[in-house]
Amino acid sequence: MRIRGSGSPRRASGERGDRMINPIRRLSRSASVGGGSSSGLPLGGGGDLGKAGGVIGIIVVLLVAFLATRGGGGGGVPTQTGPAPGDVVGEHTPLVDLNRTTRSDLSLAEGDDLDGFVESAVADLVDYWTVAYPAIYDEPYQPLADVFPYSPSAGTPISCGGRLQPEQLSNNAIYCSAGDYVTWDSDSLFPNFYANFGKAAVGVVLAHEWGHAMQQRANLSRQVSPIVRELMADCFAGSWIRRGIDGTGQFDFSPSDVEAAIAGFLLLRDPPGAPIGGQQAHGSAFDRMNAFREGIELGEEHCAIYPTQGPRIVDLVLQADEPDSGNLPYEVATAAVLDDLDAYWSGAFSELGLGSPPRAQPFIGGNPCPDSGTSERLIAYCQSSRDIGWSEPVMKDLQASTGDFATGLLLARLYGEALVSETGASDPLGLVADCLAGVWAGDVAYTSQRPLEFSAGDLDEGMSALLRNPDGSDAITFDRVAAFENGFFEGDRGTLDSVELCGG
Repeated sequence: MRIRGSGSPRRASGERGDRMINPIRRLSRSASVGGGSSSGLPLGGGGDLGKAGGVIGIIVVLLVAFLATRGGGGGGVPTQTGPAPGDVVGEHTPLVDLNRTTRSDLSLAEGDDLDGFVESAVADLVDYWTVAYPAIYDEPYQPLADVFPYSPSAGTPISCGGRLQPEQLSNNAIYCSAGDYVTWDSDSLFPNFYANFGKAAVGVVLAHEWGHAMQQRANLSRQVSPIVRELMADCFAGSWIRRGIDGTGQFDFSPSDVEAAIAGFLLLRDPPGAPIGGQQAHGSAFDRMNAFREGIELGEEHCAIYPTQGPRIVDLVLQADEPDSGNLPYEVATAAVLDDLDAYWSGAFSELGLGSPPRAQPFIGGNPCPDSGTSERLIAYCQSSRDIGWSEPVMKDLQASTGDFATGLLLARLYGEALVSETGASDPLGLVADCLAGVWAGDVAYTSQRPLEFSAGDLDEGMSALLRNPDGSDAITFDRVAAFENGFFEGDRGTLDSVELCGG
């Protein structure tokens, strides 16, 4: 986030994102055909949020034992033919500082555990595509030439139709069409995702890159635009993880495993303002979540129509700041968010006859709502006292690891929860509160002339944090994202009309 006047204007004021409707899906916008074959993941921040996934493991060297067991694998030096490196590796943009977990931070037992998961995930992806690819494209599945971890700290370049430098692969995972291989940063990328978001998150990264390999085999890499290619790989990743949800593959992922993976998945994104036609475009969190959901719900056959039917793409019409300039100090960010929330929602609370919005302040230890009989939530709205409270250490850690809007959006959601509670509408309270957080966020992005402004990656950071913070309801992840998105694009004023819009 940033305070107005601290830099150049960022948004096209008054314009909300383009959400055109096509005959296939609501809120769709077909991307143009053409472009290169970039296939890397732009990595945003990780986060030290890993309570659900747990700190389990880190990659150790798999080049001998792991690759030797792969049918059709084989190690060796990647081929020198094919596109130039810039055509096959998506340059990543780190939008927030990572609270890093590296290989050296984790024990040998933890590393062995992750090694086993990666080996099983690769085997499961091979099993999956051996059946799925012929069903979609009516030709046999061809195994990848190579799959291996890469250590940027070793400083050794590798070939991908040209030389790739270690810094190009740092915090990244790629499919190289020139060498027909998948590799990933085993120093930082998988350690952070595994420690902070769990095994399923690591699997999603692998499945995304495998999706690019399938596009290459289907001769799609040069036939569709970069953003369609990336969203199609996201959809394929969702179709693969469905095996873990259904128990039809080698894994049995719980709902919390998948939700943690999705929270990590949101941090692999384009910042708002990245052009949807750009050569490195991957799509906003809205786009990627929709593609991932469609993969889970509709399967790989649906993903395969993206080149002709087009995925849903939302143009947020926002300009991004420099990647490292968008995080305010914790105390400044918290005060700015609370001031903005007070200003935005004051009209609604006045209409309720409550005078002013609830009091918001951190608590030190104990229960944020002593009279509620529950101490599970470390950030909460207390209806009886009309207080919003949070654990200061937890919020500071969240901002340090994920970004300032991660904390900002959680606070915004509590204002929504307060509004819903005061109106007496409590079903479904969680989804209404998520929607109202989106109403406020959309106002900040497109309408407000108040001091607070968005910076690059804010929405993605915020949505990731929102999904990792239990809301006490049975709402599933994709419903929560849909509620937030509805508020973001459809809400336009801070009154009780917004509560009605959100279903409260």
